[in-house]
Amino acid sequence: MDHFDMTEKLREKANVSYEEAKEALERSEWDLLEAIVYLESNGKMKQETRQEEPDMKQETAKKKAQSVGNVFDTISAFVGNLIEKGNRNHLEVHRNGDRLFSLPLTVLALLCLIAFWLVIPVLVIGWFTGCQYRFTGRDVAAKQHDAQPVQDNVEPFRG
Repeated sequence: MDHFDMTEKLREKANVSYEEAKEALERSEWDLLEAIVYLESNGKMKQETRQEEPDMKQETAKKKAQSVGNVFDTISAFVGNLIEKGNRNHLEVHRNGDRLFSLPLTVLALLCLIAFWLVIPVLVIGWFTGCQYRFTGRDVAAKQHDAQPVQDNVEPFRG
């Protein structure tokens, strides 16, 4: 809700002028509940509007709960999208022109998180024993760079 809407809402609930509502919101850093308390402490609210204060508290609590819910929705959507992309793309291991196996990137990431001390040495040993690694999938097909120059630089170290 923007500042104008908040000012109008406070003006209606507290039955005060627009200027008084805006001043109260500015002093309370645009918190409706604090603005109502400010107006009440200065005697600018009528007695009948004070009964509406619990409604404002409930409304503020609902908005905070919705904002927390939106954060969780955003995070879960991001994680879901990341897992989906990881499952669509694979790391393929080739040796002598034959594909040995293909591993989804999600599984590779989990393995690296859980057992990185095992995964990284296995990848390096595989590279020095003639294995070639290639990322494949719908999301990396357009971004795939030729790994042959790297492979050519490793050849002298293989012995």
